[in-house]
Amino acid sequence: MFKYFLCNIILLMAGIEKIGKRPFDQREYGAALLKPTFEGDHYKFTLLLPVTEKSEERKVSRNVFTEADLKELKRLFRDDLGGATYFELNGPPPIQGDWIDKKGKVVVDWHIRIELYTKKHERALGYFEELKARLLQHAREVRQMEQEDIVIERATVNFVPQIPLKALITKPIEKLKDLKR
Repeated sequence: MFKYFLCNIILLMAGIEKIGKRPFDQREYGAALLKPTFEGDHYKFTLLLPVTEKSEERKVSRNVFTEADLKELKRLFRDDLGGATYFELNGPPPIQGDWIDKKGKVVVDWHIRIELYTKKHERALGYFEELKARLLQHAREVRQMEQEDIVIERATVNFVPQIPLKALITKPIEKLKDLKR
């Protein structure tokens, strides 16, 4: 655990140019351990990714994360977790939120929602803490945005087990036979 935090501090001091660049290769970091099986308990992470922002000071909207950034994130999620679900539309993003910044001004963000599943493993939280730090760094350094936070929620979920189709077909037939007797 200490090695994980030490590597993150070194990387943050060095500066990271790309969102998808990893401090560890997948074997050492264990991202392969996080890929969901969709059986039993898992974590579900929901990311509200701001794509545009407008404040009282700036009446014109500015991009926070672009299509190119989203393409890079999609690649990262496919490689590390096997994929994700994206709630996005053609046209303006469907989720709007507003908040008061440190200067007391109202800021309006438009978001897309990304849902990701991982195995219920201690490294999952570290993975998303690292992702959040990288996203904030990207918004501040590459986009020159004053992004104060990016919302990432974690919940524990349990997947509904799959029943073989044959069991669904044969059970009603067996019940009909029992009724005829």
